[in-house]
Amino acid sequence: MWYSVIDTAWGPFTFVATGERLLATYLPGDAGGVRQITRRWAGVEFRRDGLTAFRETVKRYFAGKPVTFDGDVDWPTQSAFARHIVRACRKIPYGSTISYGELAQRSGYPGAARAVGNVMARNPLPLVVPCHRVVRADGSLGGFSGPGGVCLKERLLELEGHARPAGR
Repeated sequence: MWYSVIDTAWGPFTFVATGERLLATYLPGDAGGVRQITRRWAGVEFRRDGLTAFRETVKRYFAGKPVTFDGDVDWPTQSAFARHIVRACRKIPYGSTISYGELAQRSGYPGAARAVGNVMARNPLPLVVPCHRVVRADGSLGGFSGPGGVCLKERLLELEGHARPAGR
């Protein structure tokens, strides 16, 4: 298990991996990222390299370029329900949003919007699992557990060219 830091246009983006599989990502502005990593994963090692394609994708993302985060992720405590939600969330295109209810329906769980929100709130892989693209049914942003909360969610959507509806 190892972690690394990517310098982006928005600041340091930190991630944890095992082999070539991502375990967690920490968005720029999360000042405690490295501290959280070393506390949570005892014996984790720092690496300057590895996951080259992922690193380049992260840099392009924060430079405002449309990207897709491909590759394997490892979320070992994830339930079968959460796996369905995550798979569907990863298919939300860059610059698009869908509601919690739509994501529940696309995942095969119509009516589970609140449960979808709970899965998104515990997402250890922001950007890779683009929980920032999931909004309330009325188009308002809802919550966001990343550093800076909803303000960061709004900035990420603006970076992707998604205009927030007027009055929301």
